[in-house]
Amino acid sequence: MANDKILSNKNVGWFIGPDTTIASWAAPTLAQLQALVNVSAGIRIAGTDFGIQASEQTDDRSFADEAGAQTLGYANFGGNVSSFVPTNDDTSSAERVAHNAFKRPRTRLAVCQRFGIAQGLALAAGQEVSVFRIITDAENVERRQTGYSTTTELKAQDDNLVNYIIPPAAAVAVTLAGTSGGVVGGAGLLSALYQGQAVTAGVTYTSSNTAVADVYSNGVVVYKSAGTANITATYPGALVSTAKAITVTAS
Repeated sequence: MANDKILSNKNVGWFIGPDTTIASWAAPTLAQLQALVNVSAGIRIAGTDFGIQASEQTDDRSFADEAGAQTLGYANFGGNVSSFVPTNDDTSSAERVAHNAFKRPRTRLAVCQRFGIAQGLALAAGQEVSVFRIITDAENVERRQTGYSTTTELKAQDDNLVNYIIPPAAAVAVTLAGTSGGVVGGAGLLSALYQGQAVTAGVTYTSSNTAVADVYSNGVVVYKSAGTANITATYPGALVSTAKAITVTAS
């Protein structure tokens, strides 16, 4: 019989480097993210709890802070990472790189988390990741049946990007689809795609004439008066979308 076990831990990726690796935290580039080191093999996923407790939700289904705790300003955003202790003669493995990076208190790091993709694969354009600027805190050593691991507290700092779509080397635009208008008093919905990923709730919308058509952060467009308005969408690292013309008629 085939082994149908889902190896979920093998699909959790951790990439780290000095926080200065990310030159622009508003929109990290593909090159900047690919400069981070893949230390996934050195992370003990079962003992890692980073970002979950910050979401303050009763149903936490992933390590990613999908509740947007940092954006909402929750003070307890952060957590810990558990890493394996390498052997003394190990000088270059993922275990050694992760251990050396996390064991030193007050070290500022850029941490990139990725889910749903085999952990050994490189970061690439179009992948969804979460990127955090953190500082290392206290470290604890724990004995396990198969060896030692260390747990290090990580404190999130000022720059965090949750569910960020990695941009390609050459920028591409957001694509808008959906409503083209309607009657005064009605409403429509726009959807946004970026590199094939739905980013409707993650883009920033702009209406050229809010007196005619106003747009909310979730893509809902409200028809306010007769006329035409052009709506565009922007996303970190992407080109602005082609304008979507919204025509509103009198009821």
